Amino acid sequence: MRYCFVALDLDGTLLDNNHQVTDESAEYLRYLQSRGFQVAIATGRSFSGVRDAVKKLNFDQIPVVCANGSMGIMAKIARSHISLGEEKVCINEEILFHLPVERSATLRTIEVANSLGHVVQYYHGDNIYANASNDFHYEITKRYTALTG
Repeated sequence: MRYCFVALDLDGTLLDNNHQVTDESAEYLRYLQSRGFQVAIATGRSFSGVRDAVKKLNFDQIPVVCANGSMGIMAKIARSHISLGEEKVCINEEILFHLPVERSATLRTIEVANSLGHVVQYYHGDNIYANASNDFHYEITKRYTALTG
């Protein structure tokens, strides 16, 4: 059996302890792509939390499944040269699918979590929200923010 597809999570997999893609990892994934492998990112993060990794990998395009699986994006790198020979890298996003949780289900989930004393973190667009109601909730939310940027 020949494998031809590699999908990687970011946190705890592709990113190092400094939350960066290492040069070695990026180089190896580019090697795999040159050998015919399709490389993709699959993460719970919103797309804004994926941009730096996409830039570091420096593929012409890479599929990204993000927002806990509710969104698929084809990230396409657009390069333009600016003065002094520097290159500006932008990412164009082609949305392949977007399947958000219905508003009523979201509100009910928050209600149940609150009644049980849990914190809920959720995305709306590129923003992440949390209903931290005590010091412990605030601390774990702060740690998650530091982890995901």
